[in-house]
Amino acid sequence: MALVIAGCAGGVTMPANGVTDTTATVKGLIFDPADGTVSYWFEYGATKSYGSETTHRSLVINDRDNHPVSEDLSGLGPGTTYHCRVCAKEPVTVCGADRKFTTSGGASQLSITAEPALYPDFDPAVSDWTPSIRARSAYRLFP
Repeated sequence: MALVIAGCAGGVTMPANGVTDTTATVKGLIFDPADGTVSYWFEYGATKSYGSETTHRSLVINDRDNHPVSEDLSGLGPGTTYHCRVCAKEPVTVCGADRKFTTSGGASQLSITAEPALYPDFDPAVSDWTPSIRARSAYRLFP
């Protein structure tokens, strides 16, 4: 639901799509019952305080219809829930309702099963290690 002020532009926040571990496309509808040039942008962040916003863009509306808008976000954290909303200004700022999306991914643990056992013991802090593999050894990696 969006707060609509008579004669003012407004926005309706739509569900985000194309969500990956670090990117998403936020979407909305912009309208202006008085027709005119509307400034719009998206606010987003890990809380309802948002904290980030996209570039402010302009849209000329002369038909009083809803106009779909979207913005690609990047640099998001994996496995994180984000809040977003679309905002429009003409002549005052009116924002659409809050929506949430969650990026994929996140912390994953690598586990190694080996017969015979690996030596030295597997340490997640070790970033580079070359094992000496014997012909009768079996190694399986599980993400």
